[in-house]
Amino acid sequence: MNTDISTVQKFGYYLPFVVAGTSITAIGYGLFSILEPSSSTAHWVGFEVVFGLGAGCAGAMAFIAMQSAIPAAQISVAMGPLLFIQNLGGAVWLTIPQIIFSSSLRSTIPHYAPDVDARTVIAAGANSVREVVSGTDLPGVLKAYNVSINRVMYMGVGIACAAFVCGWWMGWKNVRPKKTEDGEQGHKNEKADEVAV
Repeated sequence: MNTDISTVQKFGYYLPFVVAGTSITAIGYGLFSILEPSSSTAHWVGFEVVFGLGAGCAGAMAFIAMQSAIPAAQISVAMGPLLFIQNLGGAVWLTIPQIIFSSSLRSTIPHYAPDVDARTVIAAGANSVREVVSGTDLPGVLKAYNVSINRVMYMGVGIACAAFVCGWWMGWKNVRPKKTEDGEQGHKNEKADEVAV
């Protein structure tokens, strides 16, 4: 996070990082949703780089915004609720994708692999799917997995787009380190001299 803070302080504003980060994250989720079982390693690695760039760009901005918006004496008090919400959000948004994925598998496996028992595949898990499914049915089951994962990625696109919209309410605030009293006074005197001229 120290790198993030120093980068934002050099640039001066955190809002561009929020807007750019959430936009790139949405693009990353969208790219994930077009992956297929036959996609090359270069594709999924490249998509992960795009997603990581976006998530890394926007991830710490809430902490930076809070530290610049409230008095220093209240930062530790404000960080508690922020960390709580962040951890709670992580727990909730891990559960919801799992529900979407599991319910999708129940409907897509009968569609793409009619001879396979969906409950058996779900109980076996992704790591053991090749052990419980025969060779002729395996492509259909993999397709069902792919479609179900894509549906989870659609949710990710929606969340990233919502974060993009909400991010604009974080405000346009200069977070560059404040100058010393002498520096500020000298700056004011220069402005006064310009006005006088």
